[in-house]
Amino acid sequence: MLICRSLDDNTFVTMLDDLYSEYGSRCVRISNVEGSSRQKISRILSLYEKLNNGVIVDKQFEANRFQVSPKSIQRDIEDIREFLAEYYLGDEGSYVEYSPKKKGYIRNRMQKKGLSNDEILAITKVLLESRAFPKDEMDMLLDKLIYNADTENMKQLEEFISNERFHYMPLKHETLIIKRLWQFCVAIREQRIVGIEYLRVGEEKTVSRNVKPQGIVFSEYYFYLVAYIDDHDYDFPAIYRLDRINKWEVLDRRFPIKYTDRFQEGEFRKRVQFMKAGKILKFRFRFWGPSIEAVLDRLPMARIIEFREDKYLVEAEVYGPGVIMWLLSQGQFLEVVGPEEFRAEISDTVHRMAEQYNKKNGSCGRAPYF
Repeated sequence: MLICRSLDDNTFVTMLDDLYSEYGSRCVRISNVEGSSRQKISRILSLYEKLNNGVIVDKQFEANRFQVSPKSIQRDIEDIREFLAEYYLGDEGSYVEYSPKKKGYIRNRMQKKGLSNDEILAITKVLLESRAFPKDEMDMLLDKLIYNADTENMKQLEEFISNERFHYMPLKHETLIIKRLWQFCVAIREQRIVGIEYLRVGEEKTVSRNVKPQGIVFSEYYFYLVAYIDDHDYDFPAIYRLDRINKWEVLDRRFPIKYTDRFQEGEFRKRVQFMKAGKILKFRFRFWGPSIEAVLDRLPMARIIEFREDKYLVEAEVYGPGVIMWLLSQGQFLEVVGPEEFRAEISDTVHRMAEQYNKKNGSCGRAPYF
């Protein structure tokens, strides 16, 4: 990396500063650069910037551009190679190589500890399907992921996701998520109470709460804050959709919690459905649908008790009533068998649903359309 002092060219100095910020102490310091030395540094920086942005470097073209010999450009490339070898400590995945196919030099970024092209593709597919971020944030994340691919495959990766990216449909709230996600995670780590103004679904006015944030989970398009309400002794936490928190302030108050009692997002996520908080519920049901595997994937804390007469008897454990929505979605392929109170609640819901379909619409004898 190069640092230049006493230069009037603001753009040149800015480029050097950027490199210094990125690469820290792994650099060559040059003071009072003038004349041909400055020209060489400018040339190397320009080549490095091209390689770093995935641009193919043609040696003859660059020689003509800078009015030097091709051998000078070759020496510049060797200097860049030497720098990369030193900075990446011999990592075979970060180097400059000549591509006969592209007829120029490219930088390969497939680092051992970095992401491979297929891994980047998998992550971009999951991101797009999640619809978790507004378009600006999604574009930024996709661009940065693709930028970390090796130069040979950057264009190909962009083509693989171009159609999904073009037709990407962000959620209606259009709230920027990434920064607030980080800020709440910091508050969780530091065990700080947070004052929030929260807009409940279907309401126009916000409610104010001081909460003890416990964790952040993602489910069905949204990020959720799991938190206990301050000065309330509830047995289970409340759940707040992160995008519906209109305002928040991290207060200068901490709440104590033992490491052994800490909230574990992974364990919570296994037992919660549709992000409905509540007490732990254990129940059993029979299932004879097409895929028991999908059932076990949806309910991670479920286990098969027996299989008889082409029906599975399954026992599951969840938090809160949110699982009812999923149970009803299985239609005629599922029957809750216990506990009796829970079975009665499901039965009552089914009967009320049937009543809606059995209503007559005037004299036509048909159920109303909505």
